[in-house]
Amino acid sequence: MFQQLFFLALFLCINCDNTITTTTQDTTAPSYPSLYCDYFADPSEPDEGNYGDGFCSVGGSLNVTEELLLTKILVTNDGEESFAHTYTFSKSVVTRVKLMNFGRYHGATKAIGLLNEEEDGQAEIYVFVYSGKGMRMLLEVYGFKK
Repeated sequence: MFQQLFFLALFLCINCDNTITTTTQDTTAPSYPSLYCDYFADPSEPDEGNYGDGFCSVGGSLNVTEELLLTKILVTNDGEESFAHTYTFSKSVVTRVKLMNFGRYHGATKAIGLLNEEEDGQAEIYVFVYSGKGMRMLLEVYGFKK
């Protein structure tokens, strides 16, 4: 009987798997691209032609569906020569910004910044108003929630 128990214990010990399997997960947040666009053409004369519209996009494939985060009409008063503002979107990634003139007097897009940090996304815009008579522009900001 003792021999049978010994061989049974030996058999169980040989077939026993003593390895321990562990898995780890990468908990670092993915990083999203930021971009600064400042390659917009200067007009030859104030309010001549269809200049001043601006477009900036991070491009590439982020494998997400963009949504419209903000639509805003930007208006300046007579005498103002520039417009600069930063829009912050909590827990979002900004992927694209469009600035489009409408009306008689135009603004000239000088720079658009798409800044995506750990928590928030930001859209920075800089516009010159050459005529000094005010401007009207439509701002659209696209992105997605994290």
